Amino acid sequence: MGLDQTLYIEDARLADLSYHYHSYSSNEGEDGLPRLVLKDWRKHPDLHGLMTNMAIGKGLVEKRDDFNCVPLHLDGDDCQRVLLEIASHQLPKTQGFFFGDSGVYFETSSVAHDIATFTEAIVWCDEGFTVTYNSWW
Repeated sequence: MGLDQTLYIEDARLADLSYHYHSYSSNEGEDGLPRLVLKDWRKHPDLHGLMTNMAIGKGLVEKRDDFNCVPLHLDGDDCQRVLLEIASHQLPKTQGFFFGDSGVYFETSSVAHDIATFTEAIVWCDEGFTVTYNSWW
């Protein structure tokens, strides 16, 4: 057990795209729509802390412990906020029994990968797609 997280797009229009990125995995979402997974994380608690704050701010959940298996839809502004907080090393320090520790996150190449992921997410949003973050622990 532990914190698992994913960032994806679920949209019928994905089936019609004539291009695919080999770095993405695509499959079918729970509602039968094509799903394009932008990134999966295992125990990235500080990112989850930011997403939890966003979910509370959007009224999706009332308490931090309620943000489990709750899809959080992100628009371009939301993705920009995440990108800026990652780039400026401002992710909120987050801990939980199943979350692990982000430890040396800002000293690793993970930061660059996350910046690239959310930069790509902004592009998808600009194209009219909704990016979704989900997690389970």
